[in-house]
Amino acid sequence: MELPCPWCDAPLEGDKCAGCGKAPIVCEKFRVTKLLGRGGMGVVYAAERVGPRKKHDHVPATVAVKIIKPPSDDDWTAWELFERSSKVLQGLHHVRLPKVHAFERTDRGRLVLVREAFDGGTLEERISGADDRIEPKRLRAMLDEMLELLVYLQGLVPPVIHRDIKPSNVMFRTKGDWDPVLVDFDTIVSRRSGLTIVGTPGYAAPEQFAAEATPASDIYGLGATMLFVATHTDADEIPREHGRFVLEGRLPSLDAKLVSVLAKMVEPDVSKRYATAEEVKRDLARPPPKPPAPAPQREPEVRRAPEPKKARRWPWLLALPPAALLWIATRHHAAPVPDYTFVQLDAAAAVAANAVDGAAQERACEKGDADACFSVAWRYDQGNDGVTKDEARAAKYYERGCNLGDSMSCNNLGVDYEHGVGVPSNGPRAAALYQKACDAKNVNGCRNLAFLYESDGGAGVPRDMKKTLAMFTRGCDLEDGTSCNNLGWMYEDGEATPKDLKKAASLYLLACDHGFLYGCRNGGIAYETADGVERDDRRAVALFKRACGDDEKRGCVELGRMTRDGRGTEKDPKKAEQYFKMGCDDGDTEACDEVKKK
Repeated sequence: MELPCPWCDAPLEGDKCAGCGKAPIVCEKFRVTKLLGRGGMGVVYAAERVGPRKKHDHVPATVAVKIIKPPSDDDWTAWELFERSSKVLQGLHHVRLPKVHAFERTDRGRLVLVREAFDGGTLEERISGADDRIEPKRLRAMLDEMLELLVYLQGLVPPVIHRDIKPSNVMFRTKGDWDPVLVDFDTIVSRRSGLTIVGTPGYAAPEQFAAEATPASDIYGLGATMLFVATHTDADEIPREHGRFVLEGRLPSLDAKLVSVLAKMVEPDVSKRYATAEEVKRDLARPPPKPPAPAPQREPEVRRAPEPKKARRWPWLLALPPAALLWIATRHHAAPVPDYTFVQLDAAAAVAANAVDGAAQERACEKGDADACFSVAWRYDQGNDGVTKDEARAAKYYERGCNLGDSMSCNNLGVDYEHGVGVPSNGPRAAALYQKACDAKNVNGCRNLAFLYESDGGAGVPRDMKKTLAMFTRGCDLEDGTSCNNLGWMYEDGEATPKDLKKAASLYLLACDHGFLYGCRNGGIAYETADGVERDDRRAVALFKRACGDDEKRGCVELGRMTRDGRGTEKDPKKAEQYFKMGCDDGDTEACDEVKKK
């Protein structure tokens, strides 16, 4: 098989490339020797260590090298995922993960990952080539080992989610062992949700096809992989009813407890699936229940209706003058106006809440039900479900819910104290409540506290940009896109921290990944203007498209300018005019000026 140059793809002639003349050595000390595989953007080589070995250098003589080329179009998704996953993988250390020896980005934009090589093949190859079903003890041992890995990944802050666990992504280091190693982290995320839909049919959890991924998504992928091992049937070919795998009669060699656990692992309704690997381990370790003793006859219990769901509202926007709203929409690297977030009921939850006896919920609150306290507080806050609006009474129930451990009650009560709604205005009290919510990993509390410290003596709390920086950092660590964007803005302007354009750009991209569209636009501006990153008009266009496509109209304006000028994309005045019109329809004055020129 012809060996292509890792730098330019031309054929290698001896120790040099016939095209670029370079030696086929990557990361300064690994010479590619064999082509192992090729994909749309990637090539995998076997490579050998060259040069003298330094003291305490444990890199083996043979390694695997994966190289990803920059895309030829505007879609940088695969390239960005590989870069992110490689950097994350470098910081992970677990026996069920491949050892990463080096990673670099070349001057031609290629990404190079050097990891340990495996000789044992994939789980898919072993099972597909076997005549007999795998022994139940071996399947259980493999499941336990993979669960230990997921416990490690899910215990990181933020948790790391693979998103594509399947038989071909499970490998073995040698031909004789059955100790699994999870590979191909190209789809990795370290956040709850992603903007990119990835996964393999049959093994990807249903929520992934709605661009959502949680630790429970990896539980589904692992469960489906174990079904493949147990049945020798690809998960996509196992019959289903109403989205659920039909397992009856298909797992005769497995005990009932293990079958029950696997069924719950691949439950399509994420709310009914195991949330974490730790939950699966606990369930597997729990002894089977004893047959229950006959219960005496009694009257059936009245089941309580489900509690209302919690969503968000932005009451402060209504109080802003038109000039302030225009300033928010047009500021180049806008840091959004404080997102003081209360909570509201969505339509479905509101219907459920209407069936709940308010008096019963108040009694439940008094007995220590924090969720009931929040629900009662919200009804008084909004005047819902036939109760008269009473903000003072709402604050009382928010306080009760907060004392019982409900972080959203703490956050909402903080808003009340900051703005004097139902209680006297008290900034320090608001700050303490926001801090309590933030300590409970409620991003609304972290963000609101950041904005409170950022305001100029607002609500009697002195301005403190160092505390603002700390709170936005905490919010960003909890995967809040708004916090990541505003943190980037602080690094860009050198607010309470040394100016660092490179870090600012990375934070804008992280905000974009967390679904905050200002971050997509600001990341695009960074690539367009070379602020902290190398100038790359094509990546700027891709980010502006992401923002514009999700109705962040300022992103449409930036995209219109680049399309008009033919930078990073094909020059197209008509398409540029469409982008400007989208921005103008949303009230952007610059976009309207461009439309008027036509």
